[in-house]
Amino acid sequence: MSIWSTAEVYFSPCVRATRVSETIQLSEGYYEWLRAHNRDGETMEETLRRVTGGPHPESVAGLLTDEEAATAKAAAADLRGRSG
Repeated sequence: MSIWSTAEVYFSPCVRATRVSETIQLSEGYYEWLRAHNRDGETMEETLRRVTGGPHPESVAGLLTDEEAATAKAAAADLRGRSG
């Protein structure tokens, strides 16, 4: 495989009490680099958060009201519908 082929990484971020699953595509080279930085017992999501400095879900919980969250979810669904 070339470095330009893609590998799929699955992660399941928690948004409030709802579990969401998304697929992201990474180059094989980046995926291998990320996998090499994965610590024992660490999920790929935890590795991504650690190496990118991404926020922990508990750090952002409650930032949106229920109405704002519903509006954001509807906008995201609309955008997904346009790209498919």
